[in-house]
Amino acid sequence: MINPVIFDNQIKIWWEYNKLYDGYEYNVYFNGEKVSTKASHYCFKNLKAETEYIFKVDLVDKNGELVKAIGEGTYKTLKTKNVIDVTKSPYNAIGDGKTMNTKNIQKALDDCTENDMVYFPDGEYLTGALWLHSNTEIRLSDRATIQGSFDEKDYLPKIKSRFEGWHEECYQSLLNTGDLDPKGSFNCENITIYGGKIIGGGDNLRKKQIAAERAECLKKYGYENDPNPPAMYYSFIPGRRRGRLFQFSNTKNILIADCFFGNAASWTCHPIYCDNFTACNCTVFSHGISNGDGINPDSTTNSIIFGIHFDTGDDFVAIKSGRNKEGYDVGRPTKNVKIFDCTSSDGHGIAVGSEMSGGVEDVTVWNCDFIKCSVGVSLKTNRCRGGYMKNIKFYNYVCPMISLHAYPGNRDGEPAPYPPVLENFHFEDMTLGGIGHVTGTGRFTNASAINISCTEGYVIKNVTLKNIKLLFRAVLPYQTIFADGVENLVIENIESIGEVREIDPF
Repeated sequence: MINPVIFDNQIKIWWEYNKLYDGYEYNVYFNGEKVSTKASHYCFKNLKAETEYIFKVDLVDKNGELVKAIGEGTYKTLKTKNVIDVTKSPYNAIGDGKTMNTKNIQKALDDCTENDMVYFPDGEYLTGALWLHSNTEIRLSDRATIQGSFDEKDYLPKIKSRFEGWHEECYQSLLNTGDLDPKGSFNCENITIYGGKIIGGGDNLRKKQIAAERAECLKKYGYENDPNPPAMYYSFIPGRRRGRLFQFSNTKNILIADCFFGNAASWTCHPIYCDNFTACNCTVFSHGISNGDGINPDSTTNSIIFGIHFDTGDDFVAIKSGRNKEGYDVGRPTKNVKIFDCTSSDGHGIAVGSEMSGGVEDVTVWNCDFIKCSVGVSLKTNRCRGGYMKNIKFYNYVCPMISLHAYPGNRDGEPAPYPPVLENFHFEDMTLGGIGHVTGTGRFTNASAINISCTEGYVIKNVTLKNIKLLFRAVLPYQTIFADGVENLVIENIESIGEVREIDPF
């Protein structure tokens, strides 16, 4: 089966994971013309609007013989929408990087109907928080940038949000949709963001938002006269009120494509209680920012993330569903996440948790080259969380290490009534660099290439490690495999390209 992502001028098709043996590839047919690829997606650009195109995908062996018919379909490009140019009357936004355009751009967004797109021509458009209603499309030229303001007051008043598992009154994000309702259904739908650059206020805004919240937080917890208050109340809790770059709340059908975005005050892209979220063929950039995650599906179903290049200072994708008793009681899991054909320059890798109290299930990751990151696979929880993590699969994946463990931090708040359930993890056809954790000073700390452990009184069930290569690295020449608290661990065909100092699977 092939799946389309359709615009007026291009169609992207993607398909599920298939194991590519030596010499295998996909033949992709477009109106009878053939291209070949080893990726699980292909983009066809410069198409005509309102035109039907025929697609077919086959998996073939090294001799070009058919192994499997992946799928075929006929898809029609969309009708080109009416253009609402933000620089034209009555909006008159100015893309000089200096003029504040919040009111001008917001009026254009308010006027957008399902037959319109809000268009940003070349320029840098400085703005505060913006709101998108249902059936809104934002389209940017290749040389257009939406630049978020550096003034925390441009993101007021605060809104309902969720950060690190807690429901909070947070600063607005640069782009916002929906009204957060943990028990409600969707109140916004059909959002498209396409092209250009969208950049937040970064570390400058982060510091200002934390500073603005610090006095209230210290007073609330009785530390307003303490010359050396605990970091928890001086920076951590005030930091939970920062905005994101994108906050999508209770929103259905979200599409971000062909866009360079990043440098929020905290997490970059945060869908909360959403459904059918797609991000494709984008670059996510975030450096020098505490909690600078890339994409964080949070109690969100049906997320498709492909063709993304991550250059972050934190997790590329962090899958979450609430913290401790609060998240457990809300009970809205994140389900059906697919991540594939992605690359990286810097960051931590793919994470599940540690805030997963509402449950996480059916996550599949494949065809990703994340050797340039500090971890690669980080599946983390702790006894306070409750909930569950199950049916997590990684295939054809290159990274430094695999870590599935109890996380020692972020344990404040009332715990869930039961420990988490962790079961059904599959890692196959992976290459591990084993360089260990980056300390932040450019040094490496020794870490196992594979660390699957739980010492908090509950167990990790059903873990398979199959066809894993451990690469030799001069900076940390010894690879290790460590497992503890695991029930039904299957290890099949692990190859060390270098030295293995210790194998302790039981």
